[in-house]
Amino acid sequence: MKYGTHTKLVEEIVDFVKTGKILFLSSNTINHAYIIDSLQQAKFYAWDKTYGKDEYSWSDIREKEMSKVKKIAYEMESFEDIRVNLSKLLKLFTIYIRKKLDEHYNDLLDDIIGDLYNCAFNRAVNGKIDNFYEKIYEAYFSGGWVCGWHGEYPKGELSVFFPRE
Repeated sequence: MKYGTHTKLVEEIVDFVKTGKILFLSSNTINHAYIIDSLQQAKFYAWDKTYGKDEYSWSDIREKEMSKVKKIAYEMESFEDIRVNLSKLLKLFTIYIRKKLDEHYNDLLDDIIGDLYNCAFNRAVNGKIDNFYEKIYEAYFSGGWVCGWHGEYPKGELSVFFPRE
């Protein structure tokens, strides 16, 4: 019951956090993404840019998408036990990701941890389906940092930073 019926799918993300690479130049292709190779531009997209006529921030968009997942979670009978186990991942993710990040990416730590935690939470609730947080996981798995949105939310695609070197 650790993470419910989708434990193995959540553990894929945990394994990635423990053993995978974070922020690397990749030859992997990623679908549904606008690629950014300037860290300065990526930070602008993540922290300062607003999207659409409603002027959502990137944080607003992630919260809006996560609210859809949480709504389903809170309707699940056994979710409290799953939530307790998921909450333990925050500390684990912090330890592993902090060790992996190059020092000039330290200010991205909280965003990366939060995103990957939400990806694990999403998988615990929904399994592996084609949705917002599964696309975010695909971007991290490919070596990027998901830093914003490109287009008029909800239409458009993720903006993903990949290091040049």
